[in-house]
Amino acid sequence: MALTRKFLSALGIDEDKQQAIIDAHTETVEGLKNQAAQYKADAEKLTEVQAELKKAQDAVKNSGDAQKIQEAFDKYKADVQAKETKAAKEAAMRKLAKDAGLDEKGIERAVKYGLASIELDEAGEIKDANDHIKALREEWPENIRAKVENNDPTPTPPAGHNDNGNGNRAAALYKAHQAALYGQTNETKGDN
Repeated sequence: MALTRKFLSALGIDEDKQQAIIDAHTETVEGLKNQAAQYKADAEKLTEVQAELKKAQDAVKNSGDAQKIQEAFDKYKADVQAKETKAAKEAAMRKLAKDAGLDEKGIERAVKYGLASIELDEAGEIKDANDHIKALREEWPENIRAKVENNDPTPTPPAGHNDNGNGNRAAALYKAHQAALYGQTNETKGDN
């Protein structure tokens, strides 16, 4: 239903008040029309802006920048993965060389020269470890540590026994030898 003078007269509104209502209504409708026109213009601009954005994206894609960025990222990712793999291989090779009985020099040689020949399984262990241990022992026999039976350390001889009570067996043997060669001297008289 439209807002007309006839409608306002039927409501019992005076003619001077009718004009004020119609003026206010006209002002509101004109404002809404202006807003609608602005929204329509913005919508048309949006389409243009979207078309420009697509053009710019295509230009970047075609210029190779996106491809260069992707290539740089892929290279970085591969480098990180290679470093992680190398570190895992080094740790596994150190353990394997130690298990093979190599000394520190042998372990360093095994790590330096043996990484290219090993592969790791899913658990991070060297595949065919026994074959690699055998190869390490054959390749560097001079670097195999001497094994101590039963993992017991070399016993230290007790001090102070059979040394004429002076606590130094070597010194006592030296004095006895000197006495036997040169006879009793003042130094050796007090020790017997």
